[in-house]
Amino acid sequence: MSRSKFLDYGESESDPLVQQQSTLDYLKSSGFGGGELSQARLAIQAHSDDQFNFESVGVRYCDFCFGQIMGGEYEELKDGRDRCSRCSRSVLQTHEQFVDEYQQVLRNMEMAFAITIPAPKVVKMVNARDIGRRTGEIYVKTQHVDPRVLGFAERKKDGAELFIENGSPRMPAVLTMAHELTHVWQFKNWDDKKLDRAYGASNRTAIYEGMASWAMIQYLLFTRDREFANRQIQYLLGRDDVYGDGFKAFIERYPLSFSGEVDGDTPFQNEMPF
Repeated sequence: MSRSKFLDYGESESDPLVQQQSTLDYLKSSGFGGGELSQARLAIQAHSDDQFNFESVGVRYCDFCFGQIMGGEYEELKDGRDRCSRCSRSVLQTHEQFVDEYQQVLRNMEMAFAITIPAPKVVKMVNARDIGRRTGEIYVKTQHVDPRVLGFAERKKDGAELFIENGSPRMPAVLTMAHELTHVWQFKNWDDKKLDRAYGASNRTAIYEGMASWAMIQYLLFTRDREFANRQIQYLLGRDDVYGDGFKAFIERYPLSFSGEVDGDTPFQNEMPF
């Protein structure tokens, strides 16, 4: 018997005593419509109908949220980055704001992926100069989207250290926290020697950054920040470095859940990522 015909009890037509449509209408009127499965289907449909693409010519984008800048609603920072008015309004300006966002991201990460992230020994805001010095990044402005690293995690013998650039807009800061907290989890749970034997030492960085990029996007989908997630996805798919290449490998093995609900088959739940 077809599973889609189970109400027909094996017959070709429904029993007239079973009023399927009337029952469905009654359940919906009683508040049983719009459940998790319906929401998931709508989310997936919305994603397929609302793909984001960067325009290559004549369009200016915010270097923080990747949103399109309209007119003069932006400011150019000292290092040349363009920041839209929305991001400027959401800058984390105080220590309390930073702590609140960090704790929220940590709780959501652990809940979304059913994991425990070991507490970093140090979590602090630092200035852009420190970020650049520690990461070795050289920022070069172009006519396109030019994000810059907003944080990093370091592995220490007595625990990880996590640094986020002060003055970052809220959403880019949240994204960076999710990315770097994934690294903190990797430091605790991955054996680099096993990774190197399985995938080659030359691929280790791509595996680390690929999973962290996958996790931060899935985190955004979990928190229903789909518009921001779509822009980040398209940016990563266009990269041809360890971030982009690693991300493409992970979404092939672990397809993103655009409903936001994460099942048990994630790189967090497997001893080896692939």
